[in-house]
Amino acid sequence: QAGAAARLPGGALAVSAAALLDVVGSRASGAVSSGKERHPWFQDHLGDGAMTMLNRGRKQTAREFEHTFQTYMPAVPGERVGGDLDDPDTLLRAVRASAADGEVMLLCVGGSGSMRTGLNLVLNFRSMGLYHMLILALEKEVCISLWDAMPSLACVWWPGRLSAPRPASLYNTMFNKVALAFFEARKVLLERLVLTHRLNVLHLDADTIWFANPYPIFKTIYRDYSLIVQTDNPFVNAGVLYVQNVQPGDSAAWVLQELNRRIDQFTYHPETVALLPHSRWSTQPHFANADEQANLNDIVVSAVNGAASFTAGVEFYEARFKKEKGSAEAAKLMSDHTWTGRMQGEDVGRARGKLVTVRPDLRFEKVVHLCKMDLWKPVRSAPLRVPGNATATPASLLLAPDWLFSHFPYGVFFPSFRKCHADSWRWKELSVLEQRLCSPGFRVPTVMVHFSGLRNG
Repeated sequence: QAGAAARLPGGALAVSAAALLDVVGSRASGAVSSGKERHPWFQDHLGDGAMTMLNRGRKQTAREFEHTFQTYMPAVPGERVGGDLDDPDTLLRAVRASAADGEVMLLCVGGSGSMRTGLNLVLNFRSMGLYHMLILALEKEVCISLWDAMPSLACVWWPGRLSAPRPASLYNTMFNKVALAFFEARKVLLERLVLTHRLNVLHLDADTIWFANPYPIFKTIYRDYSLIVQTDNPFVNAGVLYVQNVQPGDSAAWVLQELNRRIDQFTYHPETVALLPHSRWSTQPHFANADEQANLNDIVVSAVNGAASFTAGVEFYEARFKKEKGSAEAAKLMSDHTWTGRMQGEDVGRARGKLVTVRPDLRFEKVVHLCKMDLWKPVRSAPLRVPGNATATPASLLLAPDWLFSHFPYGVFFPSFRKCHADSWRWKELSVLEQRLCSPGFRVPTVMVHFSGLRNG
């Protein structure tokens, strides 16, 4: 990228680059000292790569919010730090080598294919000055390969968790055992990072691309929300979320803990699904849905309504999958449209009715800074409560707008991407740098785009 930049005519890029480089030089803001700015392992954000220049331009454009474009570097960097999470000392070492100023990003990396995708995402963030990454790998060999490429990464693996025996429920046997264990492990690790190590965590899927640094948005417009989660059906996606300012015992802590409780319950004790009010008909083998996203949505419904619910994520799917295995009782329920409507819509509909509309705060227009600014519309949030515990400190959930966490190929990404290339920007009047980046005024189509839709065809 730097080589391509040097070949541009007229020297215009060199002038723009010099001006932008100064933004993170002696005038660098935030909690990072100038000494840490010069750390040899953390130089990516000082170069002139495309993503580096784009986000440096966004920082300069943000004006009075420039200080929110902080560089996050690990407090105690080291080489090849991490190891086996079955060793009780490993996580503390890994946290020290990855967390910065109370923040950490958690990324799970599987085999060789996702390793390449994951490392690309690491480089994506490093170009923005975001070095505070903790990798959860499928196995030790993945960490070794990542360390060979980037020794400063903190990387851990968890063989005890991944190899734990699972009863023969339909859920445990129908889907890839390793993938299920990996999804389970990352949510347990998320809870520990938040509640034991008291960190704010950006929980990542590897199949994402980030055009812009999300932290200025987290720390300004949405600073008062404990859970900022990508929107999906019926409420949230379990792969991309940001957790901040959570206190033990509050309602956001309950959401994280309850998610792990439910995953554990239905994974290792599938027979307990028959204790639920609408699944008492179920006989072995039970389906016992332990999917992280299905359960997270049930938990959101529970926390918004203030009453425990398992209907849409667990009980509906008990009948659906038991029907496929020949259960006459399940077939009868699935043919009853009143019953299926109640399972999928009753508790969910009640929760939707309690969502609160949050209108754009125009003071932060320069932080949002999109090509298609009419995407900055009212969004939905909800107060969270712990069912049965009126004294628990309340917390707040934000269903992240599509311009922040976008889906691909559906969603707002393509319309906004086209807007970035519109003739109305009068490209000839813009700088060579903006032309090179296809980023008028250092605007972006969305902050992030998530490619999970491609896996579903």
